[in-house]
Amino acid sequence: MNNKNITSDGLEILYQRYYANNIERQLELEKARLDDQVARKIAELKQTYHISNKALAELINLDESMLVYYLNFFLK
Repeated sequence: MNNKNITSDGLEILYQRYYANNIERQLELEKARLDDQVARKIAELKQTYHISNKALAELINLDESMLVYYLNFFLK
């Protein structure tokens, strides 16, 4: 008899196949999650306080074009 757990959860299947035994992939996934979390928090703060990209870039000492690139890249 096979002792493996069987699942029909697509995300679980993909995780087991591509991430479960691959530390490097797990770290890449965690980095992507953190990048997403930061980008969403920035967008939320911009909306809450009605801050323009230029004003926010000045507050965090970042070039406006880099901020726009970051937001566009991670919030698509």
